[in-house]
Amino acid sequence: MKLMPLRFAGSCAECGVRIDQKTKAWYDSEASQGKKITCTTCRPVGAQLTVDSAAEPSPTPSVPKRPARTDLEKGTELEQQIAAVFAAAGYQVRTNVVREGKSGTSHEVDVLAEKTDELLTVSVAIECKAWASPIEKDVVTKSDYVRRDLGLGHGIVVSLNGARPGALAAADELGIIVWGPDELEPRLGRVPVLGLQNRPMVEEVGFPRLLDEDGAARLLEKEASGRFGIGREEVVWSGSVWIPVSVVQLTLMKMKLVRRQTRTSSAWAVYDLIAGTFVTGLDAEPDRTPVAVDGGMLRSRMKAVEPAKRLDKVIASYDRVTSDSAKEKYRGQLGALGVPDWHTATTGDSHPFLYPLYLAIAQQKAGTERVVAVDAYRSRVDADLSLGLSKSITWVRDSLGI
Repeated sequence: MKLMPLRFAGSCAECGVRIDQKTKAWYDSEASQGKKITCTTCRPVGAQLTVDSAAEPSPTPSVPKRPARTDLEKGTELEQQIAAVFAAAGYQVRTNVVREGKSGTSHEVDVLAEKTDELLTVSVAIECKAWASPIEKDVVTKSDYVRRDLGLGHGIVVSLNGARPGALAAADELGIIVWGPDELEPRLGRVPVLGLQNRPMVEEVGFPRLLDEDGAARLLEKEASGRFGIGREEVVWSGSVWIPVSVVQLTLMKMKLVRRQTRTSSAWAVYDLIAGTFVTGLDAEPDRTPVAVDGGMLRSRMKAVEPAKRLDKVIASYDRVTSDSAKEKYRGQLGALGVPDWHTATTGDSHPFLYPLYLAIAQQKAGTERVVAVDAYRSRVDADLSLGLSKSITWVRDSLGI
């Protein structure tokens, strides 16, 4: 037994976590059940790895102490473990596969598993959710749409913390299989599932909250009062909230009419990860400063790279068209995504951050509700963000438990 960089990737025999090639781990070539690897965090470096066959098994497996990691890393780890399950069953497996559907829309599949024999091909699209709360109905319906649009035979949603009754009912109706903790334990093992569920998160980084509660309350009251007292709304809930955002690096190119020269500059655009709304632009890359999460936090609906992919698609469309009307159409879309007039852009790295808001749910006399978003970094009501979150008001309520 020795501590060494692994020649091949594998899984820890204690907690099941994937250990990449060239990562240091304990390697035991003389284990009773064949070669065995154990990650360094399951045993202190230098400890003796022995098995006491006479010891009574613990009725409840302990959760291994693992390094802190981000929610995205937790999801990636779940994808890798699910991919390993299907690979062991003889499927050809790929992760994070992007394909264009029959509708012309591109979809990303977390895990795509395919098996072909002399009679047919079985294809399975697997969506992995390592969220801290059960999934809702919309996750199931989206998974079904992606499966059908891509022409895949089966769909599975893997949810680390299960599904709410509405999601299970939708899955039964649409023929989508849901794997929650009860289905995952026989396939992954109880210890790895508990490890994924309970491993601590890293300290969150984000933008500072520069607006205090009194200032936010004044802005919310003004917004809900309507114009000249007409259209007044009742604020049925309000509170401080953190929203996940993606900070995307941009290279802006401004075209000069003389000699058609271009001048380039760098900028950073911030997009929310629920509706994909452009939040603000920055001249410098923001510091990755730890923030104290002092309120509720909305769950992401998209990955950090998705806003950049959306912007790339609009830029490509703008460059491809030639008519003035088409140019104007895509010019408007670029402006809504934070690209200044008379500029085009290329995207660079994307990084997840948290962004501070004060949110309110305002209700009109007819019972219609909307979300009002007060930007606590720029100290103003954000109309575009309010509209985007209002379209996802069920998601907002579920994330905050209201």
